[in-house]
Amino acid sequence: MLGIKDPIKGEVPCGFLVLKAGVTRSVAEIEKEIVALVRDKLGPVAAFKLAITVARLPKTRSGKILRGTIKKIADGDPWTMPATIEDPKVLDEIGDALKGRVCDFSLLNRPHFSEPHPEERACARREGWPQNIWFETPTAWAPHHEGQEVHG
Repeated sequence: MLGIKDPIKGEVPCGFLVLKAGVTRSVAEIEKEIVALVRDKLGPVAAFKLAITVARLPKTRSGKILRGTIKKIADGDPWTMPATIEDPKVLDEIGDALKGRVCDFSLLNRPHFSEPHPEERACARREGWPQNIWFETPTAWAPHHEGQEVHG
């Protein structure tokens, strides 16, 4: 469990699941069940909506999970390969699991365009932002919610 960037809330919780061998239920079903279980036990204040199933988690040779590196990958921030990582291929697996599940914030640092990037539109749909409500900022397009005050 870690916090990943969110354009509205700042950060939202994201849980990574590693299933035991022999699990036959669908991954989507298990992810939905975990989200519902957390909401039931902790309440809606937890705002937990994103559970991602992965084959394994990146660990150091001493067994510590590389949460900081996972967070940087999820947030689209620059990261370097930790010298103590047990298996570097795991980080590619994490990146693949995140594709299409979290917003690609690296797109917001691109030069100014006249239209939102297709990935930004896809992210807006996934996040439930109102469609076609975008305002221009000096560096990129950003979602605008009705009733939200716009500065700048």
